[in-house]
Amino acid sequence: MMGKSDVKSIYADELREYMKKHGESHYQLVDVREPSEYTHGHIPGAKLIPLGELPQRVSELATGVDLIFYCRSGKRSRMAAFITADSDIEARNIYTVEGGILAWDGKPVEDFPRLRLFDKAANPEEILKLAMELEKGAWIFYSEILKRYPESKMAPAARSLEQLEKKHARTIFNILKKRSLTKPITGDFETFFNDLRGDILEGGEPVGDALARIEKIGHDNCLSLGELAIEIEYRAYDVYKNLYIDSTDDNVKEVYRDLSEQEKGHALVVARHIKKCTG
Repeated sequence: MMGKSDVKSIYADELREYMKKHGESHYQLVDVREPSEYTHGHIPGAKLIPLGELPQRVSELATGVDLIFYCRSGKRSRMAAFITADSDIEARNIYTVEGGILAWDGKPVEDFPRLRLFDKAANPEEILKLAMELEKGAWIFYSEILKRYPESKMAPAARSLEQLEKKHARTIFNILKKRSLTKPITGDFETFFNDLRGDILEGGEPVGDALARIEKIGHDNCLSLGELAIEIEYRAYDVYKNLYIDSTDDNVKEVYRDLSEQEKGHALVVARHIKKCTG
């Protein structure tokens, strides 16, 4: 059963102090990057479990201790921490290292703006309509990656996610069609979907700004592009999970749960393609 996961952030300087004060029997440090990244350099004592393999290897995590996840920039580890928190593993605390090994090495890391887009007072219909706008935004983002960088190693992941985001939007549309609305939805899905603006992503960032990040990263930087996609999917997962937790409408509560689980799956799709970036 999905509950409110207690995932905590820890910063590089805090982690250093933590490791000085605690013996290794008190915690397990987990690197969720790819093997080639780990070989190039890792935090001493870290166990390697790539994010894409984590669901199948969660049983390898220690129980009854603090679990501390890190990656290159903090994006993959955040998703890993929530996947673990949603599992049956018994951990004392679950941490994600903000900024990852880049921060550990003293390098600057960019992050998404953190905005809450859903007002808890909004009715379920308004929430679902906004959710469709966000799905359209993600669809536009991945569609643009395919148009601009069809030869990128991340293009196959973008193609899969483009299809999945539209599938999500269709699921939400079908739910809205069945509900009694002040202004009932008429017409077919394609017409409704085409009319959506889709100008923002789940973290509150305009789609245009996210695409500008790609230009700054460079389309040939497969790893950074993959981490950007994982961050988008993490935000979507977080949005739907919190809607599930906060919702008192049983008719849509399970919909939010299913959507959050699917967004988690989207992040794993990207994680598996990241392996191609580092091979």
